Amino acid sequence: MDEIQRLQLEEELVYQVMNDTYRIIVGEITFTDYIIDKEKHKQEDWGLLFNGFINGEKPSSETLDNMISYFTSLEEYEKCAELVKYKKKNKLK
Repeated sequence: MDEIQRLQLEEELVYQVMNDTYRIIVGEITFTDYIIDKEKHKQEDWGLLFNGFINGEKPSSETLDNMISYFTSLEEYEKCAELVKYKKKNKLK
């Protein structure tokens, strides 16, 4: 694998982590369903930006801000708006 392919793969993995974390935060999928799906498809390269889902914790304001910045850079403004709503709903600054 050359450097360009490695960087493309890295970008894809970062997007997948951000998007999967987003989907759990906004309630599109539960954490349990996420784990079942990854195991079912035998996906080895997966992860989440925030690991507190296991304990039912909420992501920090900083984590959400990082996600908003990331999705803004991709011009995915609908996701940014949903994350801002989540912050307000959960009284995170």
